[in-house]
Amino acid sequence: MASLWKVNDAATRDFMVVFHRSLPTTGRAAALQQAQTTVLKDPQTAHLYYWAPFILIGAR
Repeated sequence: MASLWKVNDAATRDFMVVFHRSLPTTGRAAALQQAQTTVLKDPQTAHLYYWAPFILIGAR
């Protein structure tokens, strides 16, 4: 995973917690989607600045 721009610390913490909790059962792409959706649902972090900078890199 990489970030396309400088990220907010608090929103990234929440994002990464959801991502890593769902990773073992859903796989990378679905875990990324779930983390994005979770952060997007919070009105304080709904702007794409908070949930859209992360991309997956690699084939594993």
